[in-house]
Amino acid sequence: MVKKTLGFQIRVAFILFMLLILLLSTISRIITILFSSVDVAEEISLKNANLLAEHINGDLTEKISLINSLEIHFGAWLEYSSVSAEQEALKQSLSAQAPSDNVSLMYILTENNEFVSSSDWSTDIDLTTREWFIGAKNTNGVYISSPYVDARTGRRVVSLSKEIISSSGKHIGVLGIDMILDEIRTILVEESQANEITAFMIDKSGNIILHIDETLMNQDENLTSMSVLGEDYMSLLNVDDDEIILVKDVDGKMFYTATATVDNSPFIIVANYPAYNVYNDILVEVVTCIIIVLLSILLVSAGIHKVVKNYISPISDVVKALDQLKTGNFNIQTNHIKRPNEETENLALSLDVVSSALSSYITDINEVLGCFAEGDFTKAPTQNYVGDFSQVKISMINISTKLKNLLSNTQQSTIRVSQATSNIADSAQNLSILTTEQSALVLNFKQDTVQVSEEIIDIIGDIDNNYIIAEDMSNKAVDGQNIGENLVSSMQVISTSIKEMAEVIKSIEDIAAQTNLLALNAAIEAARAGEAGKGFAIVATEVRELSNKTSEIVQNVYKMITENLANIEKGENMVELTVNALKNIVIATSETRDMSKQVSDRATIQKEALQRIIKNVEKLQQEMSKNTQISESNVLISEELEVQLENLKTQLKYFTI
Repeated sequence: MVKKTLGFQIRVAFILFMLLILLLSTISRIITILFSSVDVAEEISLKNANLLAEHINGDLTEKISLINSLEIHFGAWLEYSSVSAEQEALKQSLSAQAPSDNVSLMYILTENNEFVSSSDWSTDIDLTTREWFIGAKNTNGVYISSPYVDARTGRRVVSLSKEIISSSGKHIGVLGIDMILDEIRTILVEESQANEITAFMIDKSGNIILHIDETLMNQDENLTSMSVLGEDYMSLLNVDDDEIILVKDVDGKMFYTATATVDNSPFIIVANYPAYNVYNDILVEVVTCIIIVLLSILLVSAGIHKVVKNYISPISDVVKALDQLKTGNFNIQTNHIKRPNEETENLALSLDVVSSALSSYITDINEVLGCFAEGDFTKAPTQNYVGDFSQVKISMINISTKLKNLLSNTQQSTIRVSQATSNIADSAQNLSILTTEQSALVLNFKQDTVQVSEEIIDIIGDIDNNYIIAEDMSNKAVDGQNIGENLVSSMQVISTSIKEMAEVIKSIEDIAAQTNLLALNAAIEAARAGEAGKGFAIVATEVRELSNKTSEIVQNVYKMITENLANIEKGENMVELTVNALKNIVIATSETRDMSKQVSDRATIQKEALQRIIKNVEKLQQEMSKNTQISESNVLISEELEVQLENLKTQLKYFTI
């Protein structure tokens, strides 16, 4: 995962933190605005409803006060007179007393339907059936009628009426004032326009008396129910004054609605404040907050960018420089790094120190390892390595020391191995020479043995012939004597030859002992040479085994020759006896024949022994041939080892320790 830069993280952190603060502030402000706007809407509705109710109540109170005073006045006037008698005077008085602003007519009506007014208007209608007359008769105070259309003016009015009773209790009639509602509607319209409300007046049955929308006011006696505005409006009849409710009209629009009852009247003022004004205020506030947030983000981003550029960018430059260290570039320039504060100054200085220290360490290590590569292990680190880098210096010194010791020991071992190899080569050369000589001796011995065997075989043949001619010995005594003499000479020669063979066998046994000793010395030298002399140890072992076998064979041969020599000595004695007996051969013919028989038998035994000697000598020759090959191989191996040791010496001379 790719990590973000510190500057980016700081920007994001500050912006998120600022957004969080602005969001909380905005939410708090919106909630405050919401409640405040709702309170304002409710206050506007309630205030305007009460204000209009008080205004209307003031007009009514003024009219009621006027009626009360006129009722007393006319009660005293007509106590001893009648309306018909005082009609003209009453008309003038009514005209004089009638306000000119919102009163269309002031009048007096008796129970006899005698009618006098402030104008010339008259009618044949029985006015005693009117609501205002009946209501006044049934009310102790001033009665306010329901709105109706004035037949005289065609304008919507309400009648304020009160029964005229004299101080003596005489019921004279009813005093009435027709109050024009247009003025009140004008006030409703002006207040609605001034305060962005919808104000209208209803009666306690929910019928619309006055409304700023003229279409909702019928021009006849029938009144429009405020249910046409919406079903929620009928619930206003069940709420108390100073209570604000939220209603929805038929178009789905919401209004904060307050009611205020006009005192001493059946009228209720309804003031509607559009809820969309509250929504608009909240929307305006939200838009304002969004604009503020965006501007704040821009300003904070610009500020953070400047801060990051001045205070974080040096850290980024240091990180880039450290990346160069990571790639192996220790020649770092820090002059371009800004140093706006002490921390960045220390950071840049530390980077300089690290760069120069690492560069000097690398240079020193490079020089030392370069010398090592050239074979010079006398070079040592010269820099002052601090902290954990001191272990590098110690390790390099240890490497140099151990390599010098290793090379020194190797050179000494090479010298010793060279000497041992030279000894082994000399021993192998000597062994080869001795083995060659042994082979030659064995070959000569074989030839002599074959020759002796042939001669012995011939002797055996002669003995056989002697046995044959023994019977004729008496006739050829002289010849036998000569033959006996020759036989003595031959036996002496055989004896001499066999003795020489014994000496040769003894020499072979001595050579085998020397070979065994040389093999033993070679094995000892090979053991000293270690791994390099392992092959020589094996060869030395094989040579010793061959020497032992040769010694055993030679001993056997020597034993047989010794036996033959003893037999030949016996034969010589017998020949001498035969020669001596030849003198008496005629006499001892039978004895000579017997002796010849014995000689023949013994000669057969000697023949078999000589055949065995020949086989053993051939076997000895084969084994000696193997010794010769092994000796030659030892010489070659020794020469190759000497060549390799010379190469190793040459390579070791490359190093300086």
